[in-house]
Amino acid sequence: MLPFQVFLYVLNVVAGFVLGLGLYSLITGRILLKLGRPKQLSTPGAIRLFGLSILLFCLPYIWFSRELDHALHDQPASPFVDLILLAGIIASGCLQWWAFRVNRRRGQLPSPSQPGAA
Repeated sequence: MLPFQVFLYVLNVVAGFVLGLGLYSLITGRILLKLGRPKQLSTPGAIRLFGLSILLFCLPYIWFSRELDHALHDQPASPFVDLILLAGIIASGCLQWWAFRVNRRRGQLPSPSQPGAA
């Protein structure tokens, strides 16, 4: 087995783990690992959007990886591999931006217990 193929399988395991984290976030509305920027998210809706963005990032990668494996074994690949991977990355970035925007908007609303709140 070539080192490149081993590297592909390791990346697939990492993508599967991240896919599981995204699915967990989408279903429960909580983040399992609060690292980096995602720990700023506090509302379940924003966390679910973030989980969906993770899914939209990992699913095209796994498909791209499968097509790359076919190409390594001299089988024809789909002509739209790059386009679908790029669309997944763009959609993921847009959903992450939306998640942080929803989270910030929720944090700026006045609470009903504050005086002067309508």
